Parts: sequence; C-alpha cells; structure tokens
Amino acid sequence: MASFVTEVLASSGKLEKEDLASKISRMSRKVEDTKEEVCDMINKKYSEFLPKLQASEDLMQQVDMVSKEMETLKNCIEFEVQQNIHVAVNEYIKLKQQLEKNTVIIKMLEHLKEFHSAMEDFNKTLQEKKYVDAATHLEKARKNVDSLKDWKTSQVPLLSSLSSELTVQRENLIYHLGDEWKRLVIWRVPSTKESAGPKTFHKVELVLSEACSKDVEQKPTPLLCSVLQALAIQGDLQNKIKLFSQVLLKNMLKPLVMYASLELIVSEQHGEGTILGLECLEEENKKRSTPSQVYKTLLLLLKTLHTHLLDVSIGDRNLSAMLGELIWEEMSKCIIHDCLVYSIPTNSGELERYNIVIKETEAFEEALKNMEYLQVDSTDLLKYARDVNCHFASKKCRDVIVAARKLMTSKMHNTVKVCIHQQSSSGLHRETEGILNNKSTTKEIRKEITECVKDNNNGQVNPTLVWDTVKAVMRGRLISRTAYLKKIRLKYDELEKTLRNLELKQQMTNNGEFSEQITKTKNKINDMILEELEKKLRFCKQTFYESGPKATRILARQLRKHHLKHSITKIRESSNGNLTYDMNKIHKTFENYFKTYSAPRSVNITVYYCQQMCHCFLLVLQIAAVAYYAPTNHTEPQTVQNQNSIVPYFY
Repeated sequence: MASFVTEVLASSGKLEKEDLASKISRMSRKVEDTKEEVCDMINKKYSEFLPKLQASEDLMQQVDMVSKEMETLKNCIEFEVQQNIHVAVNEYIKLKQQLEKNTVIIKMLEHLKEFHSAMEDFNKTLQEKKYVDAATHLEKARKNVDSLKDWKTSQVPLLSSLSSELTVQRENLIYHLGDEWKRLVIWRVPSTKESAGPKTFHKVELVLSEACSKDVEQKPTPLLCSVLQALAIQGDLQNKIKLFSQVLLKNMLKPLVMYASLELIVSEQHGEGTILGLECLEEENKKRSTPSQVYKTLLLLLKTLHTHLLDVSIGDRNLSAMLGELIWEEMSKCIIHDCLVYSIPTNSGELERYNIVIKETEAFEEALKNMEYLQVDSTDLLKYARDVNCHFASKKCRDVIVAARKLMTSKMHNTVKVCIHQQSSSGLHRETEGILNNKSTTKEIRKEITECVKDNNNGQVNPTLVWDTVKAVMRGRLISRTAYLKKIRLKYDELEKTLRNLELKQQMTNNGEFSEQITKTKNKINDMILEELEKKLRFCKQTFYESGPKATRILARQLRKHHLKHSITKIRESSNGNLTYDMNKIHKTFENYFKTYSAPRSVNITVYYCQQMCHCFLLVLQIAAVAYYAPTNHTEPQTVQNQNSIVPYFY
C-alpha cells in the first residue's frame, strides 16, 4: 500500500516535471524564435537606417556649402549694390540741385520777362496819360523785383540795376502825377503884410481846373480820378491829401470859423474851372459868426470839394472819408472854441432857444455823413452842443469867480493883516501844524505857481481858465504833501500802539521774544524821532546837524546822541499808572506839574537840579509856552509824599 502511494506520488511528480520541462522547452523555443525575429527586424531596420543617415549627413554638408555660397553671394551683392546706391544718390542730388537751379533760373527769367514787359507797358501808358494802367504796370514791376530779391542766387548788380530803374520810373510817374495834381488843384495865397486877422486871408483862392465833368450829374473828370487812383496805387495819395488838408485848414476852414468878415465865394470861369475864394468884407459890429452861418459856409465849401474833387472811390473807401479823418478833429475843435463857446447863452431865457443850434449841429453832421466826411455817429462837436446846460452853468460860475476875484483884489478900508506864521508850542511831532506854516514850503509853492502859469498861459487862453488850472494843479500837489505827512504820522501812531501791546504782553508773560520785539520797535520809533528832529533842527538852523565835512558830521552825531539822551519820549501817568507816548499828554503832564509846584513846598531837591531839569525838558520837547507856568521859587521845602503823588515816573 505504501509502495502504491509512493508510486502514485512518484508518477505524479514525474508527470509534473515532464510537463514543466516541456513548457520550459516550448518557452525556450519561443524565446529563440523571438530573438531571431528581433534580430532579423533590427538587421532589417538598421540596414535601412544607415543609408538614410549617410544621406542626411551628405545633405547637411551640401546645405552648409550652399549657405556659405549664399552668404558670399549676399555680401558681394550688398557691396556692389551699396556702391551703386551711393553713386545713384549722388547723381540724384546733383540732378535735383541742377533742377532747382534751372527752376530758379526759369522763374528769374520769367520775372525778368514780366518786369521788361511791365516797364514797356508802363512807358507806353504813361505817354498816353493812362495813369492808372501805368501805376498798375509799375506796381507789377516792383513785385517782380521784390520776388527776385527773395532768391539768394540772384546777382546783386542785376538787382541794383533793376531797383535803380524802378526807382527812376516811379519818381518819373510821381512827378507826372504831381504836375497833373498841381494843374488840377491850384492854391492862390497872396502875400500880405498883415500879421494876423481876416485881411490876411483876403483873396485866398482854390482853383479846381476842369475838375468836373459836363454831365447832368456833376462828378470829377476821368483824368482827376485817374490821377488820384494812380497816386493811391503808388502809396503817395495819403501824403498829397494830408498836405492838402493842412493847407485847407489853415487858409479856408479855420479862417471861415474864426472871422465873421470872411465870405466864401464859389464861381465858375470858362477856361479855369471852379474857383473857391475868400473875400474880406467891411468890418462889422459883431465879432463872431453864429453857428448857423459857420455851418452854412463850411457845408458850401465841403460840398463843392466833394462834387468837384473828392467824390472818387479809392478801393473800398471814398476820398472824402480820407480827408474827413484828417480835418475833422481840428475843424471840430476850432468850431467849439471859436464859435460854440461864444454862442453859449448868458441867461436862462436864451437857453431855451439854444435847441436851434443843437438841431443845426445835428443837420451839419448828418450832411457830412451823407458826403462821407464823417463816419462816427457821436462826435465831440455834437456832445458839446447838447451839453449846453453844463456849459451855461460853467460860464456863470466863471463869471462869479471873475467878479469875486475883482472884489478880492479891490482896495478896501479897515483891512486887517492876518499872519499864519504863529508861534508853535508843539513838541517833536506837530500834529496841528499846517503845511503853509513852513517857509520853505510856501517858497516852493510860489515857484510852482509861477511855473504853472508860465506853462499854461500862451497869451490866447482866458486868464480865468489859467487860474482855475493852476488852482487844480496846486490843490493836487498840496493834497499829495499832506497825504505823505499823514502817512508818516499814522506809521508813528501804529508803532506806538504796537509798543504798548508788546509791553503789556511782556508784563503778563515775561517772554524774551517780546523783549526783542520791544527793542526793535523802540529803535524804529527812535529813528523816526531822530529824522523828525533833524528836519526841525535844519528848519530852525541849529548848529548841530549832519552836513559839511566828515569831522562836522561826527561831532553832530555825538551832539545829537547826547541831546537825545535827555529826551523824554514816554511817561507813566501818576493817575492811572499807564505809559503814554502822546507828546500832547506829556506836554500837559508837565504843565500840570509846574502849575502844582508853583506853590512853596518843602522838598530835598536843589534849585540847580530843578532848573537843569526844566531846561532839559524845554530844550528837547520845545515847549516854550510852558515857561509861562514855570515856578519862580523852589527854595521852599516840600515833603516826599507830595513829590511822589505829583511827579511822574520817567523811563
């Protein structure tokens, strides 16, 4: 039994071993097969990879060679291209400069051609007396020359020649235009021995030769218009009109306003043209023309000028507007001062009838606006006429002033001479002293009045107006002087107030900063006192003031310090114990002191000390009036209690 089991177990173990061996052998065969397959596969793959690797390496070498060749070719191309570009740029710059130069030359030649054509046309039109075309061509030639001057490459000799030619031709044109102007507008001012007056302007004539066309509507002739427009193109019209306006004002407009005996006569003469002449009539009783007569005469003159001479358009303006700007201001002033001033009513009854003058003034200005002499709506002339009430009141006031002045300068009986230079008893600061109490100030005021009268009185101004002007000027100067003195006085009061506040703060806080501020404030006050004292010493002609050589100035400073050492600028009142800086209060305190001590008292103080103290007080404070109350006898004894109750404390 045991052997059977053993056999069975042995057989089963043998079977398992055989089965395991067979499995191992099979697996070994599979492994070998796998190895063979792997080896075959690796061999097959490797045999394909090597040629590719070799081909890739060859390809990389070829790529490197091609890259080097490309870099070399690039450098070669860049070098050649850079050279070609530099050459091309230089050639382009040269061509551009040549083109610019040729363009400049072409433009210069065009300007020269235009200048030559303009000068030929100018000479042609000037001979034909087409002055506007001639002036236009000359202006075109001038613009061409100016254009040539803008080019830096232009030859200087050529420009000089062209400028000289242009200047010569312009002067030639101006000369021809001036001849035409003198032929068309002729002034006849006869010489007279009369120094001034209406006879000086007798037979003064303004001749406008052929200045008006023969149409139904009278207008300046084309020749005159051509001359004026040509002058405007050349820029010489303003000078011509300015000279014409000055002569017109001097010889016609102002005389017609100033002298009633002059009459304007307008006449037409064949072969000469329109003549505007002044005739001096016989002397009449009335010395001044009425506003209506002046307006009528001036309108006749200005209408004639507008019709025969000034109704010409220059650009966007009329020639009459140019003349009006030049003459209106002086003409209106002349009308005001030589006509309207004397037409102001002298009583209220005539004042109501003055509305006629106002309406005539409005009509006069309206007529001037229609002829374009006047451009603005409101003028000084019309304002003066409308302000008749103010002028009437001013005239009455001047009459009253003249009458009062005559009354004041007339001799009167029992006159009393009043002198403003009275004895002053103030201290260092005379607050109530008038500015006229200073002799040097009054002397300077007299000198200023003389100069002011000399500057404003030319012999033609009303003395009343001169005196009113002098009063206004001197009033302003006196106000400025008193304002300056008041400013100094206010500054001194402000410093005193500041010092009092600082001393109160110092007493309450005992702070060192307040002590420094108090010292600075005291120094400022002392400086002001020194300055005022020096002024008074100079005014009183004392012997110690800083002037003259150096030694004298040093001695003067020492004397002043010694003098101010005994000066009293503040005092503590015995009644309330407060410090006061007011000189009037100090003055009053000493008055009370001397009044109180005039009675005999027992005191341990010598007469010498009292006299020296009084002398010092009087000398410094200049209270001469207190001497009246000074005691005559201080030999009597007085108690210390009375002294402490009355004598103030000095600091």
